[in-house]
Amino acid sequence: MAGWQQVIDEVHAGGGKMGPQIWHVSSLPGQSGWEPEVPVESPSGLVAPGKPRGLAMSEKDIADTIAVFARAAADAKRLGFDTLEIHGAHGYLIDQFFWDGTNIREDRYGGAGLKERSRFAAEVVAAVRQAVGPDFPIILRVSQWKQQDYAVRLVATPTAMTDWLAPLVAAGVDVLHCSQRRF
Repeated sequence: MAGWQQVIDEVHAGGGKMGPQIWHVSSLPGQSGWEPEVPVESPSGLVAPGKPRGLAMSEKDIADTIAVFARAAADAKRLGFDTLEIHGAHGYLIDQFFWDGTNIREDRYGGAGLKERSRFAAEVVAAVRQAVGPDFPIILRVSQWKQQDYAVRLVATPTAMTDWLAPLVAAGVDVLHCSQRRF
């Protein structure tokens, strides 16, 4: 934290504004091998459809992860950052919950529709919002494409897009950072 404090202080001294990006890489190969003895986690123990890697998260793992997102957000605000971005795209953890190819859960964090599979993201956003208060800007990065499959498309209609994103805005997102590749 002391290193980040120095960074944000220097940015502010130079007249700039800054926010960290908070993310969890999940089970993506090459992204999560920093501690090889610690198994990787994902919604269903999959890195892509039909490709197992790591462990399926328990509801306790999910609750712990939501709490860590909130703690990171509170730390960002305490350090003096001007905003923060939650990374919910490109096949990382939040995005794996969105994608029916990597979220085959049958509990409240899964489901047939994207609206149901967005529950984890909405809970992350709500916890982050609670940690930083009502006036601190929260950005959420989302994407249709995945690092595991560039052709994936989560939604095909404006109604489906609304079903996906409106609950996230209702949970506390101020800005949607829509990353695109083809769509």
